[in-house]
Amino acid sequence: MYDWFLLIVFMNRQHEASVTYTILQVTDYFVHDHNADGIFEPDSDLFIDNISILNNGGLTCPDGSFLWAPTTSNAHQMHQPVTLPAILSGKSFTACSKGSDGLRMHIPSVPGPTAGKPYVALARVVPAITLCDRFFDEASPSAFVTVQYPIRVTVTRALTLMAPT
Repeated sequence: MYDWFLLIVFMNRQHEASVTYTILQVTDYFVHDHNADGIFEPDSDLFIDNISILNNGGLTCPDGSFLWAPTTSNAHQMHQPVTLPAILSGKSFTACSKGSDGLRMHIPSVPGPTAGKPYVALARVVPAITLCDRFFDEASPSAFVTVQYPIRVTVTRALTLMAPT
């Protein structure tokens, strides 16, 4: 015997029924720093944008769910949650289009002197979705960015030809 979930939308006098409820998943997103050079430094901001969200459940997700990025150990939330529109079952939606400020997070400054060594840490970013204070845990793929100062070059290649012959 199956358990059925029922969604009733009173304003449009529509109803839906399914064996699965609404399942929102973040499928793709872009993380960049303030000048888009790919170098994340302490005491700077990073941005998450171009966030693709898929409704992988059997019911339409009503409007009013929130997209945000919670504070983690090396990345602090600096934005207001983004309110999402209704997303039909099996359909996707792109929030915080590329070029917008998107979800803004702050990387804290270096906690103390590094004694002649470069500072290197990982900052974890996790776009999350909530609906009625319920987290969609499966919707939160995390990414790690390397925070470093000064910039450390690990691979160098010398020129093999210095001048034309």
